[in-house]
Amino acid sequence: MHYRVFDVVISSDIELALPKAAVTDAHIFFSLLSDQPTGKATLLHEWRTDAGELTLSLHGFRHATYAWKLFIPEGGSFFISEDLRLVHCRPDPDADHSTLEHLLLDQVIPRIMAQQGNAVVHGSCVQLVDGRVIAIVGDTGTGKSTLASGFFLDGATLLTDDSFLVRVRNKGVNLVPGYRTLRLWPEVAEEFYSNANMRSMAHYSDKQRIGLEPRIVETDRLDGVLLLESDASIMEICRIESAAERTMMLLSSGFALDPAASHCHSAWLTTYQYLVDAGLPVYRLSFPWDLAQLPAVVARLKEEL
Repeated sequence: MHYRVFDVVISSDIELALPKAAVTDAHIFFSLLSDQPTGKATLLHEWRTDAGELTLSLHGFRHATYAWKLFIPEGGSFFISEDLRLVHCRPDPDADHSTLEHLLLDQVIPRIMAQQGNAVVHGSCVQLVDGRVIAIVGDTGTGKSTLASGFFLDGATLLTDDSFLVRVRNKGVNLVPGYRTLRLWPEVAEEFYSNANMRSMAHYSDKQRIGLEPRIVETDRLDGVLLLESDASIMEICRIESAAERTMMLLSSGFALDPAASHCHSAWLTTYQYLVDAGLPVYRLSFPWDLAQLPAVVARLKEEL
């Protein structure tokens, strides 16, 4: 089966909640492995939570077919070829279809795209009724998906809930969403989407994936970025004036496969510096974790951005 994710075609032997591709000339080939490949693995990088829990590790992998092994606890090992075209997964025994789909689309593919030099941002993105495109970034648990859902319920077009890439073309911006989805905590999903088609995001998470029409809408604008911080008793928004701070914030919000890849850093920095030099506004935002106040938060943001 062939699907579109970002602006590439992926061939997959598992079903994915993506738009079907009209062409069959795939850029990335994904399949499951029944056996663990044998090869020498060398740890290159680890990602951990603030509490020290391992969430992801990258290994160099000496093998005739693969160059990297991306290990995800409770998900499995993803083996990636040097040309970034082959992705083979040896799943964890407990990993179901939803888990593998989630990890492939929300972790592995964005990191492969970033390794190709694309500036891939981990965040949500919406297009307001008046055409403005707003990105929402921040740490896990700060409410990116909830706020994106608030804009969506207000009439905005949901471009993506997880990742998008930004390219500079002809002295302009091309923004390409990864894919269209909403992944929400149960209390948010039940409050706003009780009649929608929902399914588990992954076997190890309570988050629900909301069924939306699979489509990818590219745009040539990015009008603002909201950096979400911890919740507050009242809504607080502050524009970041420092160009260096805005650039570093964008860099820190990006995906990476191999964080030590200097050619990628150079490409990412060039893109983000262009956005900042062009005057892209970036705001720090905190808002109350109270679903009843979400429409008021969205209304105020539409006025202030």
